[in-house]
Amino acid sequence: MPALATLCGAVLIAITLADIFATVLMARANINLLSSRLIRACWPIFRAVDQALHLRGRVMLFAGPALLMGIAAIWAILLTIGFALVYLPMLGDGITASSGSTGTDFITAVYFSGYNFATLGLGDLVPGKPIARLLTIIEAAAGFSIVTLVLSYTLNIYGAVNARDSFALSLHGGTGGTGRIADALAGLFPTGSADPTASNSLESLGDRLFSLIQLQHAYPIARYYRRRRPELSSAWIAFHALDLTTLADALLDPDRNAQLLRSRGFVSLRDAARHFIDECRRTAPSHDESVKPQARANADWREHLGEVHSALADRGVALRGMDRAWEIYRRERSRWDSDVSQLAHHMGYEYRMVAEC
Repeated sequence: MPALATLCGAVLIAITLADIFATVLMARANINLLSSRLIRACWPIFRAVDQALHLRGRVMLFAGPALLMGIAAIWAILLTIGFALVYLPMLGDGITASSGSTGTDFITAVYFSGYNFATLGLGDLVPGKPIARLLTIIEAAAGFSIVTLVLSYTLNIYGAVNARDSFALSLHGGTGGTGRIADALAGLFPTGSADPTASNSLESLGDRLFSLIQLQHAYPIARYYRRRRPELSSAWIAFHALDLTTLADALLDPDRNAQLLRSRGFVSLRDAARHFIDECRRTAPSHDESVKPQARANADWREHLGEVHSALADRGVALRGMDRAWEIYRRERSRWDSDVSQLAHHMGYEYRMVAEC
């Protein structure tokens, strides 16, 4: 029995340390152990409670911080219990009370382990044998190290969240504050011809989006720091970047606008947008009941295309014919629209609000 307790404790410690190592120190490797599975399991609960109580996202606002605190607490609890199981056979022999009799129950072992993990000192229980002293030092060092790692991890998560919010605001600012993609695309053609700085602006957006992809990949919990405003969501970022480049490919005359369409900036933003939705797809469910029927979607898409066409035509931009533009736009949007819709639904947003804000 003592050997079994020690073995179980060692296994629990090893699993917990492996999860901490994979989550914090090898974040970009995206190894799925305890914490990542916990996040995916708990998020639907926050969303379901919010929707059941009709709180319009108020519960989901707390999901990210609550999940982070929960993961840190679970790590601390598992390590405390793991070391307690290792200490349990030593109570009364290798570990004794400084005065009076020594308890040999599991609660006493947890008390001794928790004291050590929190680096509060030894308290009224003292390790006597060398192995007990060594384990006490190891646990105290682990406790201190984990607190430091969690603080560092927290700062990195908030850095990723701030990068997402900042990028979303940049995209929104590119529309003149309207949120309309027609205004963002028309803004690239202030006099009917592409602005000379348009390629550089698009390249900067593409580079920032690629950086955001890496941060989202390294710190997946950052996705669940949800904002109430749809225009700060990953779904809106994906929709805006994908729709902007899709509309440009569909509407702009490929010969008279070749300099922009073939520019490094435009190609970079288009590639980044596709990689971004691919990265986000991993977090969204494979089935979304909120996806609109194709006939309805086609009507909405054609109306949207017509609005952007009119905005560009008013600027004197060289455009394709509407029939050819619609053929290209429908084909290309069909490739990503359901993914963005699923992402919006997964994060508790109405796709209509994401597409229209």
